[in-house]
Amino acid sequence: MLKITVTAVALALASMSPALAQSGDFVQKQSAKEMRSSKLVGTNVYGPGDEKIGDINEVLIDSSGSVHAVVIGVGGFLGVGEKNVAVPFKSLTIKHADNSDKIDRVSVRYTKDQLKQAPSFAYFDQVRDDRRTSGSSANPAPKR
Repeated sequence: MLKITVTAVALALASMSPALAQSGDFVQKQSAKEMRSSKLVGTNVYGPGDEKIGDINEVLIDSSGSVHAVVIGVGGFLGVGEKNVAVPFKSLTIKHADNSDKIDRVSVRYTKDQLKQAPSFAYFDQVRDDRRTSGSSANPAPKR
């Protein structure tokens, strides 16, 4: 009896799978208007004078699933001494290669000096760690 019940449930689930795929619960391919974050991270960012001002280190996604901002690494050499600055995603101008999801160029209206003067971006864990250690420097909170 158990064997028949398990088989019936398996057949019911298998017959539902095509219906679920057709119902819009799954994305089957990337549209021309969508981009992958993996193509954006690591891309050089250029300012108004066509100078390289940094590169994209992170993409910040809010709880609704919308891209909120990108974190640009500015200054430094090979990541050493680099400052992270978050800018709104809508401030980016992104140029794609023709008929490809490859990103040719990312530019912003900010200059390198403006980003160097902008407030540093702190990741959520850094903010939480800073709050734990702000009362006493003698016994800093352990890193997890």
